[in-house]
Amino acid sequence: MFLLLNEYLVEQEKLEDVHPAHGAWFAQQCKDGPVVMAGRQVPAVGGVVMIDVATRAEAEAFAALDPYTTAGLAKYTVIEFNLARCFPDRLPTVTG
Repeated sequence: MFLLLNEYLVEQEKLEDVHPAHGAWFAQQCKDGPVVMAGRQVPAVGGVVMIDVATRAEAEAFAALDPYTTAGLAKYTVIEFNLARCFPDRLPTVTG
């Protein structure tokens, strides 16, 4: 399991041109890809994504394909962890 921390490298306004491509790519990753959960950081300096892939190379490849990354607008920090406990009944309601 991997936790990916996405950090914007530009002001939010500069993300607008690439946002539609990022949104479409990310929606596909949530539907058919490895995304387990995701959300924007507070304050909105980037995002947090949990993905279920077998290797660090797969996690890094995921991050490299984000249109924000390919456009040089964001970067990811990849953190591998062993899922030891999960409490699905404690998950909050998704907002947005």
